[in-house]
Amino acid sequence: MNSRRLHSVFEAYTGGTPAITSAKFLKMMKDATLLDQDFRQSEVDLIFTKNKDKGQRTVGYEGFKRAVEMVASKKQVASKDLAEFLIIKCGEGPR
Repeated sequence: MNSRRLHSVFEAYTGGTPAITSAKFLKMMKDATLLDQDFRQSEVDLIFTKNKDKGQRTVGYEGFKRAVEMVASKKQVASKDLAEFLIIKCGEGPR
């Protein structure tokens, strides 16, 4: 995964804060047009929840990277390919 460029996407969706919310993560997935019949909002929420610390409402960058890997697995693509796709589709931040 191109960590530096992916981190820029992360920061674009967090507004520069050190963690991303579930709503912003979902927005990123929608902006990247990743949701479909086989990958729904409920699965995005579940992936986000699996990567946040207990009692927290946000996910830091390391958890975000793990979530991207889980999304890639669900979409049956390599995590580096999904990371590049997110960089292209979401690099300028929320639409």
